[in-house]
This record gives sequence, C-alpha cells and structure tokens, in this order.
Amino acid sequence: AARGRLEQASAGLTSARHDVSRVTFTSPIDGVVTKINVEEGEVALIGTMNQPGTILMSVADLGVMEATIDVDETDVVGVELGQTATITIDAFPDTTFTGRVTEVGTSPKVVPTAAGPSEEATDFEVVITIEGALPAPRSGLSCSAEIETAHRESVLTIPIQSLVVRSVADDAAAGGVAETEGVFVVRDGTARFVPVRVGITGQSAFAAPTRRAAAWPVGRGGHQGLRT
Repeated sequence: AARGRLEQASAGLTSARHDVSRVTFTSPIDGVVTKINVEEGEVALIGTMNQPGTILMSVADLGVMEATIDVDETDVVGVELGQTATITIDAFPDTTFTGRVTEVGTSPKVVPTAAGPSEEATDFEVVITIEGALPAPRSGLSCSAEIETAHRESVLTIPIQSLVVRSVADDAAAGGVAETEGVFVVRDGTARFVPVRVGITGQSAFAAPTRRAAAWPVGRGGHQGLRT
C-alpha cells in the first residue's frame, strides 16, 4: 500500500511539473511590454473554438515601426510593394519620415456599424515600414502618409485645372464628333483648343507621357509640343 501511495504521489509530482512548464511563456521576439491585460492572481481563460483566450500582454519591437494607413479604392490600384513613402506623425509635426510599402491589402476594410459589418467599405489597408528610428517610439501614434506611385524627371507639366474636355470633329466617332481632352493655347493672340495626351498625375499638375514633353498634341494637332 505504501509503494502504491508513493507511485501515486510521484505521478502527481510529474503532472504538477508539467503544468508549471506550461505556465511559463517565452516571447517570440525581443522588445518592450507595451500593455499588460492580466495581473498576478487574476483568472486567464484558455482559448477554445468558440471562445478566444485571454490576452495576457502585448510585446512590441519598437526598433522597427510600421505605419498602417487606409488608401481609397481609386488610389490603391497604383500602390505596389517597395514604393517609397513620406510619413508625417502627429506627435512630431515638424519632422517627416521615409519608408517603403511592405504590405498592400487585397480586400477592403470592413467598417463595423450598429446593424453589423458594412458592405460599402472602399478603403484598403496598406502597411509602410518606417526607415530609421523615431525620437520617442510609441505604439498607436496617429500618422498620415504620401506614397509615390510613379516618378518622372526632366519633363514638362501642365496644371490640372488647364486640362478640359471638348467635343471635336472626328470622322471615326459616332456622329462625327468625339469628346477629347486638351488645353487652350494662345496663338497669334487667340486662344485655340489643342487636343493633348498626358501622363501621370501629381497633386497639382499632369506630367508628360514620356520624358520629352509634357503633352503632345494628338490627331490633327500635329507634333508640336506644348510648353508651360
């Protein structure tokens, strides 16, 4: 009987040691504890299929900071991995930071509403990894970013407001008239409409489709480049 009780106590000790080994968690990364959700003595629930487990704490590597921004559906089609970006952080208003796009969302963000998830979400999540270190890194800081989706050097440009759409004669179009983009150019003291073809769009101007001219006349306009 004594030997049986000894084996039973030994099995209980082995089980207790196993439970203790499972209580110790090791962080998969080196970093700083940014949030503690459970204090010593409080109850922590084990995660199940229908019930998420208790998050004990959050550990972050503040040496590498990421900016998560929302990009509209009309702009996200031009965003690609590796593109450069300029980030402005509200906590450092007089400083700008550079980074590169490391993740581009393929599904729109679902905005929760009182009636449930919204099906009209039009923003996509883009992650930018900031290059260099922040003066005082913190998780959750608000920021905004400008992503450079295209770049041209040594090209002429035209202001966005100067590009207009007009109906011009076109034998190939239905009814012999087609809507064409162009600009008004002063020639011999008279403003004349000249159809043009433009390239990438900036905040205030259209750039050339090539590096040689800002906008080449098309159709019957000849081959004389427009100048700004």
